[in-house]
Amino acid sequence: MFFERGYLFAAAEVAATHESRDLAARTWPDGGTFGLLIGFSRAVTLDAKASEYRSVLGARFMGFRRVNDEWQSAIRRKYGSAESFVLSELRNWQRPS
Repeated sequence: MFFERGYLFAAAEVAATHESRDLAARTWPDGGTFGLLIGFSRAVTLDAKASEYRSVLGARFMGFRRVNDEWQSAIRRKYGSAESFVLSELRNWQRPS
């Protein structure tokens, strides 16, 4: 899940990870040393208000966030699967007019 300014704006599956502080320092413009590089697949664009999904995603959102085991269980109980949650629930959320 990707979050900014109160909204979930994308979701994706993690396709690969690679730990390399040296590569990260050469990759990030500010020379940051966060060494975990993450590749994503099956990304979908969203526009869903994050606070409406606190019951399954927790109350605190920051940038990119992994959906932990507890949240995955809550999502499966309420929506059937993570894929159903993203494709049916989050993609169909409508901003109030």
